[in-house]
Amino acid sequence: MPSGARKFLRYVLGDGKSLKLTEKLQRDVLEKPEARGITKINVWATKVTLDIIGIAAFGQDFDTLENSDDILAKTHDDVLKPTPAKMAIFGLMNFGLDWLMGLIPGGAVGQLENGTNEFSDEELVDQLRTLIAAGHETTSSSFTWVVYMLALNPEIQSRLREEIQRNILEDPLTDADQDLGGLLESLPLLNGVCNETLRYLPTVPLSMRVPNKDTTIVGQSIPKGTDIFIIPYTINRCKELWGPTACEVKPERWIDTETGRPNNTGGASSNYAIMTFLHGAHTCIGQSFAKVELRALVATFVRTFAVELAYPGKPVIPTGIITTKPEGGMWVKLKQVDG
Repeated sequence: MPSGARKFLRYVLGDGKSLKLTEKLQRDVLEKPEARGITKINVWATKVTLDIIGIAAFGQDFDTLENSDDILAKTHDDVLKPTPAKMAIFGLMNFGLDWLMGLIPGGAVGQLENGTNEFSDEELVDQLRTLIAAGHETTSSSFTWVVYMLALNPEIQSRLREEIQRNILEDPLTDADQDLGGLLESLPLLNGVCNETLRYLPTVPLSMRVPNKDTTIVGQSIPKGTDIFIIPYTINRCKELWGPTACEVKPERWIDTETGRPNNTGGASSNYAIMTFLHGAHTCIGQSFAKVELRALVATFVRTFAVELAYPGKPVIPTGIITTKPEGGMWVKLKQVDG
């Protein structure tokens, strides 16, 4: 791993944002009696990933973990918070019906337009918005869904914690020569949990492409300008690609049965069986970054807290504008892990 990447990962995992996240959760959730260990984990996920992308992309620490009133975090959260009006706007834009957006009540259009006015230059705004949204919102949602999966599966959670505690002791977090990225990537269950969550609950469940010339897809003629919808949420659960357990959460599918090491296929015969990051020339350029960041956050979180759903009788419904979020937030209950 290049020294710059190693230094950044150490900042995220060893002595920076992931540890600051656990410290904040300890202070604001566990040590306050009125909180009773209950919190919205998606709110914290947004803060920590926004801080990380600030450092990685702009060299600036937004420090939203400490500053709960940060205007950038609040604005970004307001813009992406799912509402019926914003869902309608998203649908109209997808079908080229932008001219109808003015009929949507409630000021949602103005909120989206004004949400980037913290910056001045229009072109800079567009680039920053893409970097911030794509660079942190997807990982924020992925981390939230990993926590959800672990809360639903305490046995997997316990085994993952044992794997992390067995392999990540204090020394690797402070040893400047330790390849943390390689260490995290080598942990079979950690990779299995992260990859299976990315497969089962892709953060961007639907994407669209428009061909700039006439083309074909598996023999079907597609005229130039046709809206083509790609639906990772469906492809990632297709039984023809993933077998009879396609709709089940099985982290072990990402572990080689003979060697016990992580694999990159999940047992599927084609790379195109998983479309979470898409493929080809327009594949997500931040895929590797997102996976490293997710592994680091999950490892630090799980070695510190045991987690369960705060309200297990309440169904968790995925919703969202661009990325999937739990409707009403992901309420969990944390407990400090001994030692």
